[in-house]
Amino acid sequence: MHKAGAMIIDSEANLVFVSALLEQRYPAFYSRLTKEFEATGIEYKLLPNTKDIWVRDFMPIQTGEDVFVQFKFDPDYLKQKKYGHLVTDPLTVNDVLNISVRYSLFYPKAGWWQCYQG
Repeated sequence: MHKAGAMIIDSEANLVFVSALLEQRYPAFYSRLTKEFEATGIEYKLLPNTKDIWVRDFMPIQTGEDVFVQFKFDPDYLKQKKYGHLVTDPLTVNDVLNISVRYSLFYPKAGWWQCYQG
């Protein structure tokens, strides 16, 4: 059971988001995955308008009840022109989810980070 103010851990999560592209591009896998969700009582929702199936790249992390932190996924290889079409704008996803997020500014070379409310 989740305690107020405590961070939500994976075992307490009750909803999974899946890119709608997964159903389009990999229908057999999608079918097996969603049947497993249904068999185990896991609720899932499809995210429309994503540009790739890898939702971990652009989804915010839930850190508490109604508290989400958005990290910026910006690897060097996605800066290449041939991969630009794969980048999903997190703002469009957050709008669909109708959630408010805190944006993380992570500076690995400086060794610090901060969050700000968006």
